[in-house]
Amino acid sequence: MEDREVQAAISVYQTRLPSIAAFASALEVLLAQLVNDAEIAVDYITGRPKDAASLSKKLSNPKYSSLDEITDLCGLRIVTRHAEDVKAVVELIKHEFEILEHVVHGAESPQSFGYASEHLIVKLDTRRAALREWKANEGVVAEVQVRSILQHAWASISHGLDYKDEGDAPKALRRQLFRIAALLETSDELFDDFRRDMRDLRGEYRAVVDREEWRDLPLDFDSLQAAKDRLPWRGIAEAAIAADFDTRDVGSDADEWVDRGHDGADRRLVRAAKIAGLQSVGDLAEFMDEVVSNVELLRAFANSADAHEFRPRPLPQDVVIFALVAIKRSEATYNFLVDDGEIHFAQGIMTALREIVSPDEGGDD
Repeated sequence: MEDREVQAAISVYQTRLPSIAAFASALEVLLAQLVNDAEIAVDYITGRPKDAASLSKKLSNPKYSSLDEITDLCGLRIVTRHAEDVKAVVELIKHEFEILEHVVHGAESPQSFGYASEHLIVKLDTRRAALREWKANEGVVAEVQVRSILQHAWASISHGLDYKDEGDAPKALRRQLFRIAALLETSDELFDDFRRDMRDLRGEYRAVVDREEWRDLPLDFDSLQAAKDRLPWRGIAEAAIAADFDTRDVGSDADEWVDRGHDGADRRLVRAAKIAGLQSVGDLAEFMDEVVSNVELLRAFANSADAHEFRPRPLPQDVVIFALVAIKRSEATYNFLVDDGEIHFAQGIMTALREIVSPDEGGDD
């Protein structure tokens, strides 16, 4: 297009910009909901209208004769956590939209710089376009780019290298750039392999939990999740509530406190328990049973802690960690809490324990 035509097209684009921006935002929300419903792990989704300067440069290319030929006025990018999920997202988009074009960039020539990513030109299918909230966008096209995190990292870094084609780079640098791209591609594959192995291991754990061998599982985060229904979490919470732990957050319903347990608390408990010498899920189960039956120790701790303005809550994981220090006499567990940033929690435990544990009693390191 000539300069005059480009400027005229940019003026038209500026009048369309608010509606294009609104369409991009709406598609961003829709795609986020779709991938969430499909349980596909994505790192982020962004949508935006094309930058006017970039559009002006594109329109200056003789291959374009009008604004309507530009298919990426509305652009979206989906970055997945795993390479294998790129295909899953692409299939989802194909199912939910009308696909005008699908191109895989960077995959045809191993000598080209850049990293593989999938680009789809889409518009609303007739089913969705008929809905009142989408009617204004009927026939509007958008470009959706799908990449993994590492694919996006390569694209972002290589974008600033000025070498858009293999022939542009000095020969002495080409091998180094190819090695970087190969390492990222290998890393993507290794992450996919790791996730598959992790899923297989968790499946094995769940199968063991269905049998009585669950007590022999090595203690780690995944085995704790698999065997969670076998452990006396409710009994721990009930014992702590009976011992007058602070219930002001959610009340004295033990189930509410069990539900407040989260992955971070589980991970911290696993690390603390292993430091204190527990090696299997069965070891943890036996220790938790010991805690459930030791309400008087919990009450003494709660009273002492309250006197020192440290108010323990009946969150089951925290109650078990306290007991690891109090019953196991594990100084190493205390040090772990401090190193893990739980200084206030650790100091509160130790201050209260000085009131209820004889100072001449020995402990495990």
